Amino acid sequence: MNVISGNGLVGSIVEAHKNYSIVRSIIDDSSNVSGMFIKTSDTCMVSGGMEAYSNGVIDVSLIGKDAKVDDGYEVVTSAISPKYLQGILIGYITEIQLEPNNLTKTAKLIPAVDFSRLDEVLIITELKEELKD
Repeated sequence: MNVISGNGLVGSIVEAHKNYSIVRSIIDDSSNVSGMFIKTSDTCMVSGGMEAYSNGVIDVSLIGKDAKVDDGYEVVTSAISPKYLQGILIGYITEIQLEPNNLTKTAKLIPAVDFSRLDEVLIITELKEELKD
């Protein structure tokens, strides 16, 4: 199940128990979220990292070299994500760079959720698998 706060993605539930659940946040080192730029529909991969988040950003990779994206563009969960519903705001892109291989771009993402001030979250109880019918 997806977890949000305000208008942004927090993460997903990885363990559910009778009275509590464990959430893997998008800033977790082992988190990867398939993203999409709202304005262009270009896809990317948003990867968590506590070291990067200490500077208020997380990493974005696998942006096509021909993608026309600029700082400030919104990144949402993409349709190809196996566990996230499509269209949930992840954050805003910044620091776009062409990779030395000249095949892809990388960037940083400012999460829509301020994890240092996170008090309450909402759980979307609809599972992506249920939507396939």
